Parts: sequence; C-alpha cells; structure tokens
Amino acid sequence: MRVMIVAESREFREATRAALATAGFDDVIGAASSRDALELLTADRTRPAVDAVLLDMRLPDADGVETCATIRLQSLYRDTPVVVLAEPGDTRSLSQAFVAGASDYLFKPFHDIELQARMRSILRHKVQIDRRRDGERELQRLRRPGSIWRQAEGPVVDAESGLPGRAALTGSLTWHAGREDGAPLAVIVAQIDALTSYRHLHGAPATSDMLKRVSSTLGAMNARLDSLIAAFETGGYAIVRACAGGDARSFAEEVRARVEALAIPHLESAFHDCVSASVGVAAGARATRERVAQLLPDAICAAEQAAAEGGNRVVVAEDP
Repeated sequence: MRVMIVAESREFREATRAALATAGFDDVIGAASSRDALELLTADRTRPAVDAVLLDMRLPDADGVETCATIRLQSLYRDTPVVVLAEPGDTRSLSQAFVAGASDYLFKPFHDIELQARMRSILRHKVQIDRRRDGERELQRLRRPGSIWRQAEGPVVDAESGLPGRAALTGSLTWHAGREDGAPLAVIVAQIDALTSYRHLHGAPATSDMLKRVSSTLGAMNARLDSLIAAFETGGYAIVRACAGGDARSFAEEVRARVEALAIPHLESAFHDCVSASVGVAAGARATRERVAQLLPDAICAAEQAAAEGGNRVVVAEDP
C-alpha cells in the first residue's frame, strides 16, 4: 500500500512517515503543496499512484478543501481514501472537506497510534472496495452462456440473511482466479441439516429467524480481508478463504462448532437434537483458474457427503 502525505512542513512529513513505517506502511511519498501532490497523482493516467492520501488542510498554494475536491475529480481517485488533517475546532473547514469528498479526518496534533489505527481502517475498507470492483468487472466479462461461473450467479446481497449473495461469491472466486501468485485457496460449504423438517415443524417465520441467527454467527467469523462468507442458497453458505487445506479444515470445524453451539432446538431432526450443519471443504495447493472453478462444486459434494454420513461433521474433498 502506498500512502501520500501532503503537508508543507518537511519535518511533519518525515515524522508522519516514521509513524506509518512503525505500523508497516513503508511505501510513503510526500508532497509539499497542492500542485506537487496533483502532479504526482496524475503523472500516470492509467493507474493510481497511491492507495491513500493524508492531506493537510493548510497548504501554501491552496486550501485542503479545494485540493480534496480536485483529487476527487480525477476518475482514478474517486474511491481513494483521503484523510484530512485539521486544526482542533476548525469544524467549518472539516464540514466543507467532507462535502468535497474527504473519507475521514484527524485533528492535529495526533498520536501515532491514532494515525496508525485510522490508516489501517480506511485501507482495509479500500481493499474491500477494490476487490468488489475487480470482481464485478470480471463478472461482467464472465457472465455468458456456458461460463464456468454460471452456477454462482445471483444477488450481490442475500435478502434473507444479509450476507453477501451468489454474485458476491462469483466475484470473489473470479478475483482469486485472476491472481498470478497461485496462492492456496479453499472453499468451504456449510449446509443446515434437516432444514425441510425444521421448516415443517416450526413454520416459515421461525425458520427465517433460525437462519438469521446462523447467518449472523457465521458472518461474525469473517474478519480477514482475504476471505468471504456468502449465502448462496437457503440454509447453504459458502466461504472463500485464502489458506491451505489444513487451515481450511480447522476453519470448517469451527464453522460446524459455531452452528452447534447456538443450541437451537430441532427435536424432529434425524441428525441431532439441535440445529447442526454438514460442512464440506475443497482446497487447492495452487489457485489456478481451472482449480478455482472446481472448488465450489467439490465443496458442495463434500458437504452432501457429510450429510449422508450423519450430518454435523466435516468432510474434505480430495485435492486432484
């Protein structure tokens, strides 16, 4: 991640650079004026020069509000995080900066920990936006008759669970398929056991409430930037996670245990007294495009095998 610091004071830029470096942000560039910043940002019209901008509201040749607005006019930087650095009490300029497109703010002087936490937060959000955009862009290209991804089409957000839906799942798989590093990738599928009998016994409203509890529990597990938990069918969840087979198995077991720990009664289940899940895992040592295309169906088959063996268990598909 590259960060630009726009501030007149060289000492301030160097101190801020050092604070960022302590948090792992080693690629930091500086600009002493609005003009210098805009020249650096627009030197290459084909790709963004930075991933985030720290912008002092007081610059020698323009104010921060004007500079922020100018940055936002550049198509490459419409979603780039811009954190404005304001004087305490300068709420008027701060309000104008947000109208101009600022993402966040810090009052000067700020503590290093505050700066580091703010940058981690906005850059984490930036990664999510970039990943979603890349996936949606590639999804448009791949959505055609006969595409290997047709099985995963659907809504971006599942209306019932509130989790990402099948289109988001497609986007995530597409993004991983386009990676050039061939890093390990796993898909984990969890299916609620005996869902039909639960709906028959408890009715649709109770079933909806149960699925929302399960969805909320699984959604809370999605803390990593390189993973996605999506609802791709009623009572069915798919997890895309950048990890090797052993880690995927451990995470799948945690998914199974989390559902069981909810202790939602299901007395007519042929499996268990409480709601449970059958979980399937498919992992690829190298996430080639061909292997990624096969991970979801392999994980579904493994989950179905887990259900056939009695449910509330994890089955790992063999890696061909």
